Amino acid sequence: MGLDVSHDFNINGRTSSFAINSPKHGLKEIIIDTEDIHLVKNYTWRLKYCKNINNFYVVSNVYINNKLTTIHLHRLVTSCLDNMVVDHKDHDTFNNCKDNLRVCTNKQNQENRIKANSNSKSGVKGVCWCKKSNRWRATINHFNKQIYLVIFSEIKEAEEAVIDANNKYFTHNN
Repeated sequence: MGLDVSHDFNINGRTSSFAINSPKHGLKEIIIDTEDIHLVKNYTWRLKYCKNINNFYVVSNVYINNKLTTIHLHRLVTSCLDNMVVDHKDHDTFNNCKDNLRVCTNKQNQENRIKANSNSKSGVKGVCWCKKSNRWRATINHFNKQIYLVIFSEIKEAEEAVIDANNKYFTHNN
C-alpha cells in the first residue's frame, strides 16, 4: 500500500523524511534532501521488495502515455538516464539523499556490493572453496572476466587478496 505523503514531511534542515506504512513490512522512514520535496510530494509512494538484494526500493506507479509505469524514488531525485543505474553508497535504500546516491554504470554498482552470493560457502564476496586443491580461491570479476588471484590455505588471506584487487581495479570501493 502507498501513502500520500504530500503533507507528511518531517523537515530537519538539509534533509527531510516521510513515512511509508506497509501492512506487510511495517513503518519505514524514507529520507530525502529537503530541496527535493517538490519532486516527490505529488506521488503515492510504496515499498517494493527486491528478492535479489533482499531489500526494498521506494516506488510509485504513474501513468505515462496511458501506460502504467513504476518510478523509483532514487532515480527521480537523481534524474537518472535509462542507460545508467543509481547506487546507494551506504546500501540503505531508504536513504535517498543525493550525497548518498551515485549515478553509475551497472559494473560500478556491482563493485559496491557488500555481500557474497547467497549460495557462497565462505560467506565472503570473491572467496570460494576449491575442492581440487582443498584451499580458498580468491577471485574478482572485472569487465565480465573472472580474474583468479591466488589460492590460500586461510580464508582471511583470500579475503585480503580480494580487498587489495578491488582497490586496484575498481572505481568504487566500500
